[in-house]
Amino acid sequence: MITHASDHISIFEEGWAKFAEEKYVQIRPELRLEHAFYNSFRKMVVLAFAALKIHAFETEINKVIHEISKIFNYDIFTAKSICIQAYDDPIQAISYFLGYNYVKWQVSKCNKK
Repeated sequence: MITHASDHISIFEEGWAKFAEEKYVQIRPELRLEHAFYNSFRKMVVLAFAALKIHAFETEINKVIHEISKIFNYDIFTAKSICIQAYDDPIQAISYFLGYNYVKWQVSKCNKK
């Protein structure tokens, strides 16, 4: 649940940026940016995963680090960095993922009209 207007704005801004990146990659395939986009998209998903595991499911950070390393094939140092970011600012970690999906949903609603 979004409780503050500033949270809603942040989520919208983060989502709009990621959605715009995706569309740009799609309309400019000659730039060959797909790999970079999907790497950043993947990190967005992993950040949300880490924040939920750490804060919602109260999983020990070391376990989350190893899960991320195993499931997403990240080295331990990268997985640790992701977990630190998710632990330190879970709202920001989740806002990328929520925002992207919120914007995508809103655009799809507009396209159906």
